[in-house]
Amino acid sequence: MTDNFKEIGSLFGREGAGAGFAKQTDKESFTYAFAWPEGDTWASLTGYLNLDEQPEEYVRRVLQDGGFRSDWGNPDYDPIGDFKETAGDEYRIPLLKVLLREQLASRYEVANHFSTMNRARVELSAFIQNEGGAPLPEDALGTPEGPGIRAMLIATGETPTA
Repeated sequence: MTDNFKEIGSLFGREGAGAGFAKQTDKESFTYAFAWPEGDTWASLTGYLNLDEQPEEYVRRVLQDGGFRSDWGNPDYDPIGDFKETAGDEYRIPLLKVLLREQLASRYEVANHFSTMNRARVELSAFIQNEGGAPLPEDALGTPEGPGIRAMLIATGETPTA
């Protein structure tokens, strides 16, 4: 479908932190790469997902848990159809992000951890390049905080001298 990865935003549940990239490899298949801050480290998740291979009951449960229950009392209610209608023609990317969030939460997928944002970016960039994409720019995951000067004043009872 496309040779290029496009930026798709953070993984759901981690808005405002990190970034995500995906390449649609056929109608329902994606190669993806995400990174986000997690405590003092950075986490990343890379891989492949075919939406058609996800069990319908699993997708239905994830969407219902995510709030797509506008007609919960109706036995014919279709959360997948509701999600597609709500998200429009571009429903595949939000669905990819919802399913990956669930897989992380259930520990079906396990994130890799790196000590710095730059290290996570290098790993994502290597994965994307290996999959035929262009290297990520240095600010792809945000602007790193530069090394700061830290100082601590300690009272010694003496007058400071230059």
